[in-house]
Amino acid sequence: MVLVESAGKNLTLWQGVTIGKNRGRYPTIGDDVKIYTNAVVCGPIRIGHNVSIWAGAIVMQNIPDGSLVYGNPCVIKLRNQ
Repeated sequence: MVLVESAGKNLTLWQGVTIGKNRGRYPTIGDDVKIYTNAVVCGPIRIGHNVSIWAGAIVMQNIPDGSLVYGNPCVIKLRNQ
């Protein structure tokens, strides 16, 4: 079972992904999002559209549309940079 405030179309989750709440709220996830193995997405944050969160990333902040996210703490790279 995945608990989120809302999730868009084409959400793909790999094994071991954790989506959790912080301050009593879950994330809002946009369209065409991929969250890879053992990544953690927590809190009342917004994950934009067309985002890839790479394996093992820890995400506890808003992520803009069209981003690649990796690391702990997370590093955000826009796809067009």
